[in-house]
Amino acid sequence: MMDWFDDIVDDIERHQTELRLSYRRLWETMRVQSVSPDGMVTVTVDAVGSIIDVRFDADIGHSTFDELRCSICRAAHEAARIARQHAKALITLAASTLGDAINFLPGAQGLLDDELG
Repeated sequence: MMDWFDDIVDDIERHQTELRLSYRRLWETMRVQSVSPDGMVTVTVDAVGSIIDVRFDADIGHSTFDELRCSICRAAHEAARIARQHAKALITLAASTLGDAINFLPGAQGLLDDELG
């Protein structure tokens, strides 16, 4: 008699699991790129702002070490800032649909902790 109810609960649980997996895939594959203001460097970071890749323009031979260092830092800083914005938006969306985004998005708690101080 209650089979229909059990079926509905099972469907809801299955959909929540699928949503968690989708959010986690988005989180784990999130990449943000930023080009330094002088165009010498492109930095790619992940959802928590860790540097994944650094690419240099072909014309860096005339740059000093300090100029190159500053270009890398500026591009990395901007990419990490944008990644934090995207990550927080994903955390908020996941939390609003599932209520426990912190539990299945690796590094999400650290991002929120940084925001809180």
